[in-house]
Amino acid sequence: VFAEEVAESSRFVAPTAPEALFFESFDDAWESRWMKTQDAQYSGTWKVAEPETSVIPGDKGLIMVDKARRHGIVSRITPPIEMTDADLVVQYEVKMQQPMDCGGAYLKLLLETPQLSLEKFRGETPYVIMFGPDKCGHDVNKVHFIIRRQNPISMLYTEHAMTTPPAAKLDNVTHLYTLVVKKDNSFRVMIDNEVVKTGSLLTDMTPPVNPPKTIPDPSDKKPADWVDNEMM
Repeated sequence: VFAEEVAESSRFVAPTAPEALFFESFDDAWESRWMKTQDAQYSGTWKVAEPETSVIPGDKGLIMVDKARRHGIVSRITPPIEMTDADLVVQYEVKMQQPMDCGGAYLKLLLETPQLSLEKFRGETPYVIMFGPDKCGHDVNKVHFIIRRQNPISMLYTEHAMTTPPAAKLDNVTHLYTLVVKKDNSFRVMIDNEVVKTGSLLTDMTPPVNPPKTIPDPSDKKPADWVDNEMM
């Protein structure tokens, strides 16, 4: 009887988040909610299974199966998120089962447009927010936070990346990555509920969301009759 009670208590129970705009626990019906991109650049395959080192039996996750290949998978948020006067929280877990030399485990919140095709998702697909860890060689190890914003005057889109991004966790332990964007334009990034970066969308992004008041005019030049004498 005691052994049965222990087994029952250690059985994984999928969490719920009824107030979340989007939540995924990767249960047996996950393939009905997700679509692998058909773009030829993304040939990596996916599966849902327990990790190689399982802590809680039955606790499964989405796994990238193939090494040295691009993986892309998408799911639609219904209805689309409208950030008008509310805070936004993006949170998910990442576990590096094998040492990673070059790759990323970041996600993108795509821009909802009539032209959006989930099955044709690729790197150039328009997005609003990109967030998550990225590692490549000895030069790149960071947590991305990038916003893609449309200039209300020129109507052109520009990517604004968080300055001095924190380093990603590269061990084989599960880590919780969290992005909080506040309606007052402040943001914070957390790893395992520890704040690793705070800032403002207006001042801590590159290039700045708000351009400088004055900028150099590349076509400007000194008039031919300009006088350089200090005293006249």
